[in-house]
Amino acid sequence: MNKNTSRPSPSQYSSPKDYLLAMIQYRKETEAAFSVVRAAKNLRRVSPALISLIRKGDRRITLDRANELAQLANFNSTERAYFINWIKGQEQGEPEEIKSSRESRIGRRKVVSTHLLSDWINVYVKDLFQ
Repeated sequence: MNKNTSRPSPSQYSSPKDYLLAMIQYRKETEAAFSVVRAAKNLRRVSPALISLIRKGDRRITLDRANELAQLANFNSTERAYFINWIKGQEQGEPEEIKSSRESRIGRRKVVSTHLLSDWINVYVKDLFQ
């Protein structure tokens, strides 16, 4: 075990990707037998190819894989909860744009009055005046 290597802290990093990669690097430096291939072998939703794509920036870390990525990086329970909440925060920020476009479409709908006589499209109102 290298004495100069200290365990990464999530507060030192600006993204969950950087923190995850730092923890994997930390495991490589401190555990002689650690390899991503061996560690990912028992994980269902994580593969060495996925880790490479995350490292390159071609894939994002998603919430459905967060638990297994945390297991791969050997996070303790506090780090795991922080990591998952960090990813949730990032994912909740993105759908806001989608939600606002959906709300703008809904805003174009006709405003319907609850008063019976003010809505002339109502079949019963049309029948009354014929």
